[in-house]
Parts: sequence; structure tokens; C-alpha cells
Amino acid sequence: MDDDKSAPNEGWVALRAVILVVCLLLFISIAVLILQFDRSAEQKAQALHAMRSSFKGLEIAIKGYQTEYNRYPLATANADETPMLSEGKILKALMAEDSELNPRKVRFLDPYAARGGKGGYLVDSAGVPRMVDIYGQPYRICIDYDGDGTIRDPQSENKTQPETLSSGVIIWSGGKDGDPATWKDNLASWQ
Repeated sequence: MDDDKSAPNEGWVALRAVILVVCLLLFISIAVLILQFDRSAEQKAQALHAMRSSFKGLEIAIKGYQTEYNRYPLATANADETPMLSEGKILKALMAEDSELNPRKVRFLDPYAARGGKGGYLVDSAGVPRMVDIYGQPYRICIDYDGDGTIRDPQSENKTQPETLSSGVIIWSGGKDGDPATWKDNLASWQ
């Protein structure tokens, strides 16, 4: 008779053990998901911080060029404040790779290399130097070529009375969608 009573108890013990193992596996799965989410959020925060650092480095380089040559890079008699991309001649001038634009060969910019074509400096297949955001798109740069200390705020371009920013240089990224006109996801140096 003792055998009859111990069999149900052994079944309950086995069921408890199975339930405990399932609960532990569920807890471990949730913990792993939370850690992955935290790592992903941390990596995104680091990437955004790196982009802001790129903005600041590029802005300092442009202002350093202005201090050295008493004019902004690519300034001409008819230069306007139309946004340009962070590629080509402006980077060559800032990195002392164009002796016509930077005859003293002062290196104002020393950017870090892009990884996988994103988030840094690269030279494309056509030989054009580019600084790209974490999505692989070049930054937009606007320079106060008329020297009035203001630049039209690109966020207000569609308004009848565009707003201005008190700055000599502004830089922004087109964001995840790559469209500089949609400001929901854009990252800007003045914000």
C-alpha cells in the first residue's frame, strides 16, 4: 500500500520540477530579450552621439578654415546659403587635399573612418570623399556666406516667412528615411 501512496507524490514532484524548469526558462528568455533591447538602445545612443561629434568636428573645421583664410571654404562672389552635401571639394579643402582651396595645406578635419559605409568618412567608388551619417547618407551643410551671422532655418523653408538661425554653420542628417525634408527623424547640429 505504501507503493500506491508514493506514486501520486512522485507524479506531483515531477510536475513541480517540470513547472519550475519551464518558469526558469521563461525567466531566462525574458532576461535575454531585455538585455538585447538594452544593448540595441545603447548602440543607437552611441551612434547618435558619434553623429553629433561628427557635426561638431565638421563645424569646427569649417570655422577653423574661415579663421585661417578669412573666408569660408568654397566661398565665391556669388556664393549663397544653399545647402551642400558633405562630400567632394569641401572635404578636400578641410583635409588639405586640395592645394588650390587650401594652399597652406592646413589639415582642419581628421574624421574617423566609416564602418560598413556608414557613420564616418569614406571614399566612394568614383573617388569622391564623403562624410556619411549612421544610415550611409551624406550630411547637409549650410554656411553663412553673406556674413550676416544668420542662416535660414531649413525646417522653416516651406513657410511664407522663413525663420533664421544665429550661426555661421549648420549641419544636419536626413535621418533614417534619408529625406532631409522630413524633420521627424532628422538630427541637426542646432537642436
